[in-house]
Amino acid sequence: MKLQLLFYYSFIVLSFGSILYQPLGSYDMIGPQWFQLSLLNFIFILFVNKSKFLEFIIKISKTLFVKFYLLFLILSISTFFFASSKSFYFHDLGRLLCSFIFLLNATFCFICIGLRNALNVLLVSFLFLFLYEIYLSTLPFFNFFKIDGFSRWNLIDYSSTLFKGIAGNKNITAALFMLKLPFLLFLIHNKNYFIKLISSILFLLIFIVLLFLQARATYISFSFFLFFYILFLFLYKKKKMLLNLIFILIPFFIAFTFVNFINQNVSSNNESLVSSISSIELNNESSSNRFSLWSDAVDHIIEYPFGVGLGNWKLESIPYWKQMGGDYQVPYHAHNDFLEIAAESGIYTSLIYLFLFGIVIYYCFIYFSKNLSIFYFVIFSGLFIYLIDALLNFPLERTYMQLLLHIYFALYLTQQYLKSEL
Repeated sequence: MKLQLLFYYSFIVLSFGSILYQPLGSYDMIGPQWFQLSLLNFIFILFVNKSKFLEFIIKISKTLFVKFYLLFLILSISTFFFASSKSFYFHDLGRLLCSFIFLLNATFCFICIGLRNALNVLLVSFLFLFLYEIYLSTLPFFNFFKIDGFSRWNLIDYSSTLFKGIAGNKNITAALFMLKLPFLLFLIHNKNYFIKLISSILFLLIFIVLLFLQARATYISFSFFLFFYILFLFLYKKKKMLLNLIFILIPFFIAFTFVNFINQNVSSNNESLVSSISSIELNNESSSNRFSLWSDAVDHIIEYPFGVGLGNWKLESIPYWKQMGGDYQVPYHAHNDFLEIAAESGIYTSLIYLFLFGIVIYYCFIYFSKNLSIFYFVIFSGLFIYLIDALLNFPLERTYMQLLLHIYFALYLTQQYLKSEL
């Protein structure tokens, strides 16, 4: 029994390890990450208790969420018959199946070790990930000071891309920080003030990195996150609960002041953080041509409402952009997962995928309104943050993003499964 529990704990920890490990110095870590997660899924199914796992599969498949997830997969698989590129089709199908299998495996692990233990191991894993990713994002500064010392701190060649960290892209790095951020609320709501202080320090470090990254989607998702959290605290109607807000707001204001000072005294444009944020415009040019990408995807969906094959938007988007030429000849993604799914697998498939989020968010809202549990708020806010990124970028492509998304899904399914057993 103890050996089995160790096996389940190891799967959770190793799933994050597979994201961090970059074998053979590969330039793009996405491929190796998907391969390692697929391999981990295979090993888990190979050694798991088959009878117990099969019993779990039969029971969990009766939930509304899994039924719609399976429908989403079936409709995606059916696009094989009209996909012009079979290689792109199987490439993307493998990733969808890998994510779904990981969801089942993670949910089974959470059920076997218990929800409280699952949250504890996730918290420890996330704390390690936070520290490691903060270190990677700030490493260029450490290297600069190591070589030149602190006497020339104001001569550092500062730009937001310096903080790109683990993902190699500042927008993805910012999204990864934001998607894990709700888990720190478990520490904020701990009765031990030392743990609250630790979480507050982590918030400070994360806010500093996020403000340096200057990712616009992060500003939007953090604004919604803070708004919902303040609303959550007021619903509690307990004055002591409002004190938890201090452990977030004080680090934020310190981080804002610090980054603003660095921007004005070190950054080459000498622009304050307030000016940088206020200068953000919602137009095609400032959004890296996202408006054009979305418009092209919508035009394609109108012409092909049932899609053109999973993964085939990479090819179908070329005619829309060939007249532009220059540096950006092939838009790899539509920068909106829901539009891209609709373009590839059809409108109904995209709506079903969106409905998956709707199911979890709705039930979290219902359960939250009954007992005001921080557990449901964490899942709710995590999914909301992911949705914002999915509307502006392509997290469906990223292994790390899918891992975090399906952790939230797995926590929801675990709670559903345990409730049905009571």
